[in-house]
Amino acid sequence: MSGQMYSDRREKLYSYMLGAGFDKAVVGEPLTFYYLTGVMLHPYERFMGLVADASRGESFAVVPSVDSGCMRDSSVGEHVYGDSEGPAEILGKLLRSGGKTGIEANYYTIKTGEMLKSLGVAFGDISDVIALTRVKKDPYEIEQIRFSAKCADDALSAVRDSIKPGVSEKEVALALLGEMARTPAFQPDPFIIQILTGARSANPHGISGDTRIMRGDVVTADFCGYCNFYWSDFTRSLFMGEPDEINPELVKIYNIVLEANAAGIAAAKPGARASDVDKAARDVITAAGYGDRFIHRTGHGLGLNVHEAPNITSVNCGTILEEGMVFTVEPGIYLPGLGGVRIEDDVCVTENGCAVFNSYTKKIEEMFLK
Repeated sequence: MSGQMYSDRREKLYSYMLGAGFDKAVVGEPLTFYYLTGVMLHPYERFMGLVADASRGESFAVVPSVDSGCMRDSSVGEHVYGDSEGPAEILGKLLRSGGKTGIEANYYTIKTGEMLKSLGVAFGDISDVIALTRVKKDPYEIEQIRFSAKCADDALSAVRDSIKPGVSEKEVALALLGEMARTPAFQPDPFIIQILTGARSANPHGISGDTRIMRGDVVTADFCGYCNFYWSDFTRSLFMGEPDEINPELVKIYNIVLEANAAGIAAAKPGARASDVDKAARDVITAAGYGDRFIHRTGHGLGLNVHEAPNITSVNCGTILEEGMVFTVEPGIYLPGLGGVRIEDDVCVTENGCAVFNSYTKKIEEMFLK
């Protein structure tokens, strides 16, 4: 990755900052720091921040002495503070001159806010500006997410035959973890692998456990991982057994969710509102009589965070989709005591519509496990 890419991202941030009325900003969330500099740091309890000066078009990192020299290979200047004195003096020098300063209020603690206040710095929340800066992905980012989606597809293909009656949810989750760990450049997260079977699949955010798969069950596999810090997110609902062994209502809701997934994908195009995608998917489920059982948003953005802007919700009428935005389309129906179905794909808005990054089958006839 070239230094120019990170420089271009900072220029984009400066433009959005000035448009929102901020002369300077303090950015500290590690993934945003990485996005703007190419340097990944974890400050633990210490302060870390990138001071962006939009009016001058320059940025400086303020880092603890333990991370001294971390910016050496970047085009960003470095200011180092020791544990004994803290960052206040350096921040005061960098921030006192100029107008309003933005701060990532979604990340920094109240203690940091009080420190800035004591320095006489007028500040406001810049979290929405950061989200706006990151929401349209560049070609490098899109390629990482596309590869992550392919890795997820391949992992489910590899473990599919091991999903059998008597196998526990957590055994399938462990098999997925191992398969993803063997894939070069792909990093799985063991805490975001959700295998739920039978009635437990009616919980959109359940935790894999000791429950064993039985014939007639629906088995929901929702998992994700990242490549070079860029996430994919993926769900398929499978059936354990032949079609005549599965409760007919589960088969019915699968077909409804599949239609809703296709409708949401068709609505994802430049100029549409984020809420239009949600409505397209939700209308299908509501018309089928299950509107009250679709209990979450239709999707969320993907990037350096597995959940980020844009939110694909019924109330997000303000976000107009643009080429380069990447998000999930994941409608679902959940029937307590019986089971649930969710189908999730990762999509990227293109010039004329959207590209679907997942290629794993969704055809119902291929969802039945032997």
